[in-house]
Amino acid sequence: MSLIMRTLFAGFALLPTALAATSMLLASHFSGAIFSLALNTQGSNGTLAITSAAGGCSSTPTWPRYYADTKKLYCWDESWQGYSMAEYNVSTDGTLTVNGQATPPGNDVHGLLTPSTLTTYALPLKAGPDRPFTTPLQMETFYMAGPGPNERQHNGPHRTKLSLIPLGNSSSQLNACPDAQTAPGDGPRHGEFWSPKGNTTSPDGLKLYTVNELGNSASSWSVTYGAGCASLNKTQTISTFAAGKVPAATMQLPLAANRNDKLFENETDSLATYSIDPTTGTVTWVEATSAHAFYPRSSSVNKAGAMVAVGGQTSSSVAIVARDTITGNLGSLIASLQIGAQGTYTNEDGLSSVVWVEKVSIVRQV
Repeated sequence: MSLIMRTLFAGFALLPTALAATSMLLASHFSGAIFSLALNTQGSNGTLAITSAAGGCSSTPTWPRYYADTKKLYCWDESWQGYSMAEYNVSTDGTLTVNGQATPPGNDVHGLLTPSTLTTYALPLKAGPDRPFTTPLQMETFYMAGPGPNERQHNGPHRTKLSLIPLGNSSSQLNACPDAQTAPGDGPRHGEFWSPKGNTTSPDGLKLYTVNELGNSASSWSVTYGAGCASLNKTQTISTFAAGKVPAATMQLPLAANRNDKLFENETDSLATYSIDPTTGTVTWVEATSAHAFYPRSSSVNKAGAMVAVGGQTSSSVAIVARDTITGNLGSLIASLQIGAQGTYTNEDGLSSVVWVEKVSIVRQV
């Protein structure tokens, strides 16, 4: 085992011999490692354990994305030096193998996004002797006329997520469509599409919901299809916290993570739960519950909708929380595990993200 891998594994508890896992998760850490986690549940209780760790996504992997159909993981690095985008094969036991890499412009936060650019790549990211890194197919740069009201909006637009809706285009070429105007100082960070029919390929009732990091709010947008484009119209904006404004981080409907509100003890923040009217798409704030983490940077609902994985940036932890599949309300803590070294307050040096990899059966001998 190499020195790098020995360092990644130092101090981490591995999955006990012959323990079968009901689910698997992948968690990225700002130390440069991506961890495979096994979740074993029995009733309302469960255990989490680290099964393996891998590098390959440069120094600060920030937002991995898993595709179940190809069993591949894509990871983007948020640093300015040595940055990369990496493609991994995910084996049935959770082991990650780097399949290829690319060199984005740097500081990628989510998907194919950089602070002021959007780039596309051909897949797979297969490297070869004459092409050690895959190069971009297309790059679009974004500009703004002037600084926004928030001090974090003074040095240019910061791109933080890419969301796709199919319009039937046969070309992979990106074409600019009309912009949708947010309120000054909103700072939308993440967005999710929702359809009353559960099918985002249809424009009927289609909505986009965004969480606004700087405005500490969530907005809803109606979606209209046109000739090769989609247009957005804002219909609603509500706070991420019933009693006032708190720092919002990420959103996966119907949840928003509130970073640093410390609503549940000194170093435990909250998750805001919303309900969506199935007819109108109107969002209503329901409650705030414990995130069981400090500085929750990501939250992810499993396919069955019965569990939420919460990644705590500063606590550097993954918490699995029960979720009612009918009401959407969150319940008790099922399992929790610190992953790697804890982060330091307000700095990006702990856990960065967690995603589900499901329908697996892991038996690991150690």
